[in-house]
This record gives sequence, C-alpha cells and structure tokens, in this order.
Amino acid sequence: MEKIRKYGQLFWVMFYLSAFTFGGGYVIVSLMQKEFVEKKKWISKDEMLDLIAIAQSAPGPIAVNGAIAIGYKMAGIGGMICAVLATILPPFLIMVAIWYGSQLIHLPASFEYAMKGMEIAVCALIVSVVYDMQKGFQKKPFPYIVAGITIVLTGFLNVSIPLVLLLWILCGLLERRKQC
Repeated sequence: MEKIRKYGQLFWVMFYLSAFTFGGGYVIVSLMQKEFVEKKKWISKDEMLDLIAIAQSAPGPIAVNGAIAIGYKMAGIGGMICAVLATILPPFLIMVAIWYGSQLIHLPASFEYAMKGMEIAVCALIVSVVYDMQKGFQKKPFPYIVAGITIVLTGFLNVSIPLVLLLWILCGLLERRKQC
C-alpha cells in the first residue's frame, strides 16, 4: 500500500510540474529541484545535480530523462514509469486539445503573438536554472574550465559535440581512476 501511495505522489507531482511548465525541459528542471529538494525534501541537492547531469547527457528530451532518473531513484522501475507517464501526458493532452480547437475555429493572430511573447519568459527561466545549478560549483574551478573549453571547442573550432562529450567522459573516467 505504501508503494502505491508513493507512486501516486510521484505521479501527481510530475503531472503538475509538466502541466504548468512552459518552455521545455530546462524550465522543468528548476521546478523539479524546488519541488523534490526544497519543498518535499525527497532527495538532496547533490543527488538532484547528479540526476540532472545524467538526464542531460542521455539522448532524448531532458524533461523525460529527468523523470526517468528521479522516478527510478525514488521508487524503482514503477516510479520511473509513473514519472514518465505523468511527464508526457499533459503536453500530449494540451496538443490534442489545441489541434481539435484549431480544427473547429481559426485561432487569432494574437494567439501566435502570445506564444512568441512566452519565449522571452522561457529564456529568463532557463537563465535562472543555469544560475541555480552553478551555485553548487562556485568553490570548484573545474566546471568553469570544462564549460570554457567546451564553448571554444564547439563554438569556435566546430568540433563535433559527440566528440566533446566523449572527451569529457574520458576525462571523468581518468579523474575517477586517480581517486581510486
């Protein structure tokens, strides 16, 4: 019975976050952190940073990858399934409703302008997420070095992103080997 209650809580929290999040995965990451770390205290901030790092490095949408990581951490395979379903269900229902609505009536141009206006708010939310996530790294120079080198490699030298990811995986493995 306890497991079912945990699944239900996880489902409704993820459903709520997904239903009221505009702007994609990086926006929901900030809300996940506030909900799971600060409000509910289900996981620690360090665990959240680790889970989001995993979600970012896996292929696919970060919101779904984050749901997979958090759901599995909290309640195993069943929690992972609950979290993923709760994450994809609201956008699916919203898209179906908009599609059916657009078939019945012609949406005014103001709807398109409202959606464009949301892009500015989304950019601000993404900057907020990056700012919140970097707080944990302030005393450590390594993440800033990694970010700087990554920007140079991908932005200026046009090195393939998968190659850069492999480089950082290799560096992480070598660093871990030194610690053992």
